[in-house]
Amino acid sequence: MTYYIIYGWDDCPFCESAKDILQERGLRHMYVSLDHDDGLLEHFKHYYDWPTVPIIVKKHMYKNTSDLIGGYTDLCKHLDEQ
Repeated sequence: MTYYIIYGWDDCPFCESAKDILQERGLRHMYVSLDHDDGLLEHFKHYYDWPTVPIIVKKHMYKNTSDLIGGYTDLCKHLDEQ
């Protein structure tokens, strides 16, 4: 099983669009709001080497691995290639 994690801000239009496209396509996902924790935001930016939100990650549960997708535009490209 795979699912997506979106790390973002609640007032970010690209974060909202990422949630919307995953919902429209019926793909499992979770949203992690980083609005009130600059420390966590910086941690995820550094961990995934991604400078902006959203930070979108595809998780593979049974393999216990994850792949950085990138931001909203990268997610759209990724989904079109599926």
